Amino acid sequence: HMLLTHTSGIADYTEIPVFENVDRLSWGRDSMISFFKNIPYTHLPGAKFKYSNSGYFLLGAIIEKVSGQSYATYLQKYIFDVLDMHNTGIDRLDSIIPMHAKGYSIQKNKTARPADFIALEWPFSAGVLYSTTEDLYKWDRALYDNTILSASARQKMFTPGKGNYGYGFFIDSLEGHYRTWHNGAIPGFLTNISRYTTDDLCVIVLANTDIQLS
Repeated sequence: HMLLTHTSGIADYTEIPVFENVDRLSWGRDSMISFFKNIPYTHLPGAKFKYSNSGYFLLGAIIEKVSGQSYATYLQKYIFDVLDMHNTGIDRLDSIIPMHAKGYSIQKNKTARPADFIALEWPFSAGVLYSTTEDLYKWDRALYDNTILSASARQKMFTPGKGNYGYGFFIDSLEGHYRTWHNGAIPGFLTNISRYTTDDLCVIVLANTDIQLS
């Protein structure tokens, strides 16, 4: 629960100062966990909300440990295949993905350059998926019924806790409209999915650019 709601206090590995020295290295799962496991907690576990990619990295490792399957295989079997999300999967540098977008960084002078490289082992279950707006809309639709999650699981998922965060979604309102949403960022890409469930509306934005301040 604490990992899902970003209340564990486990330090976000992307905020560790030396992360920029290792983010291009393809380490094994245990080595990557060792990178952040001895960093002091940012707060007492459960006391407050603080976003942590480390927490979602650990959730992926837990899925693999409990299921005995790779994270990619588990998601493919229990989500992507079930929802016919044929253009969604785990991004890999050693695979050719048709129509795969290349990421760019926009500079202060408004010019674009290829985004900085990052080893995809690092994002893992905190952000290594590729998808399309059409597939993500199928994911949105599935969250209205029991296709992949029970009613009780969905209730937990969309119950706001500290920081107005549930399980993988921020929960708030915009201009008086109830909203569940999440954004994402990785070198070369920015994303956002905003679900206005009382209006039966979903807005999905996928951009193959990011903003660099230097």
